[in-house]
Order: sequence, then structure tokens, then C-alpha cells
Amino acid sequence: MRKLFLTFLYVIISIFTQAQNTFEKGYYLNDGGQKTEGLIKIQDWRKNPADFQFKASDEAQPVRMTIDSITEFGVTGMSRYIRKKVKIDRSGELIGELSIYREPVFNEEVLFLRMVVEGKHRLYEYITTNNLKRYFIESDNSAIEQLICKSYLFDNKNVGKNNDFRKQLWLHLRCDDVSMTQVEKAEYEINSLTRLFEKFNQCEHAEFTRYERKARYDNFNLTFRPGLNISTFEIKNPVIEDQVVNIGAKAGFQIGCEVEFILPFRKNKWALLVEPGYMLFEAKGSSRWTTADVKYHSVELPVGIRYYLLNGKTSRIFINGSVVLSHSVNSEIFYYYQRFLLIHDKVNGSVGLGYKYKNRFSMEFRTGNQRRFEIGSAEYKSISFLLGYSIL
Repeated sequence: MRKLFLTFLYVIISIFTQAQNTFEKGYYLNDGGQKTEGLIKIQDWRKNPADFQFKASDEAQPVRMTIDSITEFGVTGMSRYIRKKVKIDRSGELIGELSIYREPVFNEEVLFLRMVVEGKHRLYEYITTNNLKRYFIESDNSAIEQLICKSYLFDNKNVGKNNDFRKQLWLHLRCDDVSMTQVEKAEYEINSLTRLFEKFNQCEHAEFTRYERKARYDNFNLTFRPGLNISTFEIKNPVIEDQVVNIGAKAGFQIGCEVEFILPFRKNKWALLVEPGYMLFEAKGSSRWTTADVKYHSVELPVGIRYYLLNGKTSRIFINGSVVLSHSVNSEIFYYYQRFLLIHDKVNGSVGLGYKYKNRFSMEFRTGNQRRFEIGSAEYKSISFLLGYSIL
């Protein structure tokens, strides 16, 4: 089992290494407006990039493309970045970084801005390495400018907030269907601003497109997982061959939760799993010469890999394999007129086949390898039927 566990760790490391070198379908536009399609290396673009790696094909060598020669690039279904010359205020938001001036201090820079809403009225996002966020507005009849939201220090101790972005929105994007109250309630964050820009475009009957940021790792799924186990337990006396107690096909229960991390390559078909839970099995059995009364409770920690065979919008079929770390708790067996503790602190394995509906409800059939105990020669085997309801 130790070899199995080490093999599992090697596979995990290999997957992450592959994730760091995954290229997905994308494109770029050069200074002349010529579009080139190919493959773009997926990176952790929680901050806006200044360059990217591009390959013309799977076999080609990657080439570094920089903001100096590229006006736009994007990864299909994931992101779109536009080169813009803008005036940006980089004033910090931490207490020790606050300016004493209410007004922004602008510097002119050339940046890749992420397109958020495209239409007659356009919204862009820019995020720095230290998670400083800036949003920009552009319309068909007005040049691009930063929406102003700045914290500042006054009287050497008080923190003020310059929320002029609301005034900018009202002056530049005023529309009969959007009230001043709605603008005044807007927050300087992506979801609030996106909803407002959609309303402004709708108000003017303008077509628009919303680009949602796809994180390198999608939000993890947290699933409540109760289950039914059908188990067998066999005990053999190593000295007397006839003293065999076979407890077959008895029901037991388990309960736990599953944390699933979707990996960012191969169209989100791979995932990592961690599934802490508690399992119990209690049963009696007898043979010609003796009886056995088994109580087996175990804390379980499966850690594994999942692959989605079918990855549709509503229906998903998956297989997974896990390394299971188990620890018996208050477990014992009364066998051949003696009471023994059942101790099982070992690494096991399991495989499963399952189905998800709307990424909310799930079911899975799972089987694990046999578990052995140091009491005579005892073996435990089980198959499980698990239901799931995703909380997150």
C-alpha cells in the first residue's frame, strides 16, 4: 500500500506539471490587425498579463508574444485581452500605502485590459500583482478612462473614500431606464459594474457580450455525501480450518463530504478529490463451531482523481480512483469466546463510477479493495452506493 500511495503522489505531481504547460485554442491580433489562430499557454491570470506564450500547432515551439506587437489576444471560452493606452492611478488601498490626496494621481501606461462587457458601452478590468483592481469605461462616443475609486487619508488619522466612479457613470451613461438611485448603489466590483453596464446597453437597445473571468481553477465543489455499504466480513482461525465465520452481504452506512477541485486543462475533465467521512459496519455471524459479533467503525479519508467521461451542460458521467486512509474507532470483534480489538490503520484503494445532474445532484457506485485485520485471518470487503448534494 505504501507503493500505491507513493504512486498516487507521483500522479498528482505529474498532473500539476502538465497543467503548468497546457496550451488551449486561442488567437492574437498584431499591429496591422492581422488575426493569427493557434494555441496559447494557460497561465494564472488572476493579474493582467503583459505577455503570453503562443504556438502555431501542437508540434511547434512556443514563442513569447509581448504587448509591444500585439493589440489583442484571447483564449477561446476563457478570456479576451485588449491593448489600451490609458491613464491609471495605482494608489494603494492598505493603511500604510494611503495617499493624503483625494484626487487620483494618473500615469499614462500601455496595458492589456480584460474585456468584461463589449457593446456600445464597454467595461474593462485591470488587476495588479498585489490584487489592486481598476475598472475602465469606454463608449462609442467617448474615450477610455479609469473609473475612480480611491481611499485616502485625511487629518492624519481618518480614512476617506473618493467614489467619483458613480458620478462618471451618471454623466457618461445616463439613460431613462437606469435611475440615479441604481447608480448610487453601484459598488466598485466586477459583478455590480457588469450588471450596470448590461442595463446601459439594454437601455439603448445595443447588442452586447459579457465575458466572464474563468479562473485557473474553477470554484471547488463541496458536496454532502451519505452512502449505503453492502459488506462482507470473513474470519478464519489459522490453526483450525473449520472455524470459519463468513458474514455476507450485510448493510452498513457511511456519511461524509466531498471537496472537488476542477483542474484547468483538457476542457475541465479532470478533478482532484478529498472526501473525509465516517463508516460503520455491525453484524453477527456463525459457523459450525463458533460465532462472531463484529463492530467496525472507521474514519475515512479518500484522496483521489476524477475523470469526466461525459461533460455536458446538465449531465456528467465520471470515473474516479482514490487512495483511502482509514483509521478504526471503537471497533471490536467477539470471536471464539474472546473479545478482540479491531485495529486497521492502513492505506487502501477504491474505484467508482458516477453521474452528476446540473452539477448539484450526484450518485456513485464504488468498490474498494479488501481490508485485513490482525485477528485470526479477517477480511472485510464492500461495495457502496453514494448519493450527493452539492452545497457549493
